[in-house]
Amino acid sequence: MSVLTNVAGNYISYSHLDPAVGAVLAGLCVGIGLIGLFRHQASCGGMSILATYVQERTGFKAGWLLMGFDLALFATAALFLPMDRVCYSLVGAITMNLFVAWNHRYEWYIAR
Repeated sequence: MSVLTNVAGNYISYSHLDPAVGAVLAGLCVGIGLIGLFRHQASCGGMSILATYVQERTGFKAGWLLMGFDLALFATAALFLPMDRVCYSLVGAITMNLFVAWNHRYEWYIAR
């Protein structure tokens, strides 16, 4: 990973990245990471523990529960932070939560 990180700069330009594109890409990367954690019955703590528990017990998608929490969090953040930053963060969170909601299913992880 360290070698690839050093070499990537020679082939990929990081001089400008549109914040909206960055938010979507970050949301996808975090979503992939969360699904990997959930797949191995791990979490990063906080709401993701509750979300995986609720999905396992009730079938209600973890991504939708996380989305509801994030919307409440960003509504509060909008009172204190610049709106452009809140919106870009919200785009990343929505991307992540939709990715998790659509792609995280326990039945996919059972070997048959």
